[in-house]
Amino acid sequence: MTARSDPQRRPVFYDLKNQRLLADPAIGSTYTPVPGFTPLNGDDTITVINTATAQIDAARVDGGSTSAAGVLQLSTATNSTSTSLAATPSAVKAAYDLATTAQSDAAAAQADATAAQADATTAIADAAAAAQLDTAQTFTGLQTFSDGVALGGPYTEGVTAVAALDVDCSAGNYFTKTIAANSAFTFSNAPASGTAYSFTLEVTHTSGTISWPASVKWPGDLAPIPTSGKTHLFMFVTIDGGSRWRGAALIDYTN
Repeated sequence: MTARSDPQRRPVFYDLKNQRLLADPAIGSTYTPVPGFTPLNGDDTITVINTATAQIDAARVDGGSTSAAGVLQLSTATNSTSTSLAATPSAVKAAYDLATTAQSDAAAAQADATAAQADATTAIADAAAAAQLDTAQTFTGLQTFSDGVALGGPYTEGVTAVAALDVDCSAGNYFTKTIAANSAFTFSNAPASGTAYSFTLEVTHTSGTISWPASVKWPGDLAPIPTSGKTHLFMFVTIDGGSRWRGAALIDYTN
């Protein structure tokens, strides 16, 4: 920075950093400082004031930071990580709006979570009530009891009427059929091999003969010959998916 040497417009240098008056470097060693002036050195931060017009001619002010005071540039950014910029009111407002929206979204999410928790609590309570074993239960699907079942009272079983002459093993364990003509029974849908399955067939026999699948084995390899006009019980069991059935009969009950 060069200062004018006109005696009527002599500049005065003032050290803002150290709050002191400085000598005029343009005049150099020929200038005798007035009382209170201090010689200028290269490390001073200075402001040049023209004494004739009381007008600032030039200035250099350090930039501010988180560790030092100074001038900061304004910024409208809301996603900056700078430590040397100052936010404008518009940037503050934008950040405020974003925070307000986020808070609203968080409140809505919390409400949804609370509702879901309430639904889960209700579902757990309903499941617990449904699983109470001290009240009557109805199981509509296949249930597997790996450790066995201990019964302390009676149990009942549904009765399935055979529509034609095929015994559908998946439909139950006790079947009934009335025949009045020659009838050849078949068995279907036995459980997979390795699972024991048995069923009873109650036949009300009006007339006709009864025959069985070739896979049925009777005691002595002789099929029973029931009497017409009677009721008969036939029992069958398999452990190989129905490839072979063991049969037994209690026949000729009086109707």
